[in-house]
Amino acid sequence: MGNYDDFIYSVVGLPFLDNGRGQEGYDCYGLVLAYYKRVCDYDLPDYQYRDNKNNQETINQNIGSHFIEVPYRERKKNDLLLFVGEGGFLNHLGILITRDNYIHASRSHGVVVVSLLMHGKALLRGVYRLKAHRGILD
Repeated sequence: MGNYDDFIYSVVGLPFLDNGRGQEGYDCYGLVLAYYKRVCDYDLPDYQYRDNKNNQETINQNIGSHFIEVPYRERKKNDLLLFVGEGGFLNHLGILITRDNYIHASRSHGVVVVSLLMHGKALLRGVYRLKAHRGILD
């Protein structure tokens, strides 16, 4: 597994960039791809955002293929968070970096760490854990 702290410090403050996949900026899915690759040594399939309907279908497919839903009360570091976004679509992601704080790429603030309890819990629609690493990413 990669160095968690190095990854967090290297991405916080980067700008939001549609379909961003690197140090020039990230979108929420690009950040998820980078996190799981660099911190967990796990490759997720990539895709390019086109519209909310396509985005929701792709997220649902990737979650079903690679993650298992866990109860909110069992959330922990490295779990994926799925949020309802614009128009009620499931189209925003974050990753828990502690039990109550997550990292995500925000259109208005770039890559930030925020409190799940203060920002986002109302829009949270699920907590997911990598199937391949269940129990390993503690």
